[in-house]
Amino acid sequence: VVGVIKSVKGFGLLSTDIISPILIRFLISPNVEVYLSLLDEAAARFKGLLNSGESTKSVMVVTSLNPQKKGDHLYLNSTAATKFYFGNNLAAITEFTMRYNIDSSLSDAIGDDLPSLNAETVITTKELSPPGDLSKFLSNSSTQEAYFTCIARIVEVVAQKGWYYVSCTHCGKEVGNSATSHPCNQCHDTTATTVVRYKVELLVDDGENYATFLVLDNEMMKLTKQGAATLLDDEVNRRLRNRLPKCIAELQGQKFIYHVNVTTDNLTDNRPTFTVSGMSAILNKE
Repeated sequence: VVGVIKSVKGFGLLSTDIISPILIRFLISPNVEVYLSLLDEAAARFKGLLNSGESTKSVMVVTSLNPQKKGDHLYLNSTAATKFYFGNNLAAITEFTMRYNIDSSLSDAIGDDLPSLNAETVITTKELSPPGDLSKFLSNSSTQEAYFTCIARIVEVVAQKGWYYVSCTHCGKEVGNSATSHPCNQCHDTTATTVVRYKVELLVDDGENYATFLVLDNEMMKLTKQGAATLLDDEVNRRLRNRLPKCIAELQGQKFIYHVNVTTDNLTDNRPTFTVSGMSAILNKE
């Protein structure tokens, strides 16, 4: 996809040591605006471009994205293969600028020389929020969703909620907690192939406020360095299936930066549980 960068938002944008999600408001035609949601390696690559000292152009080509509709907005989520390309020597950028340069709504943003990111491109480094702000947002805000970044220590891995679930390999819906096949109502498949994924609930505290965070497969694999299925097989072989694996239990007491997209869907069972979209290690010495 090719478009004009209108804004860049994230935590620690000026530090390449912090791997944190980045949200880019991206104009792909005069009346169509999407959001690029960059995680992990893609976020690190883009942050590297911002901090390279070289001129980062406002018109960009981005590849290998997964579309996702959230409310009225279209999000294009990064993958491990996402790449960024700049420069008026690219055919896609040349065609884009020629197509919209005559349109007044885009001409200022594009221009003949593909301007670099400047004061017209809003680059916002997100401030840290206490975990208590997440619940306050659900209680008081009329907005449908918001993005928060907070630092908190894990005070408990909620063992009674388990640490994994079994999902349909096709749609990802949770279908059970045992066996190799289950009926999937989403896919209408009576014997859906399944896979084991992480689903870990954490009670966190920043010294003043508590919150309950739910950490799913991708983020947990970064912490455990192995897939949930591999870890479960190991636990079964050692007859420890009903216990919390050591690599997960040892998360208690550790401090992380959490990136959370809060929506009204977070309110379940009359209490908020917030799904973590990204986690960053605390790299500085305390």
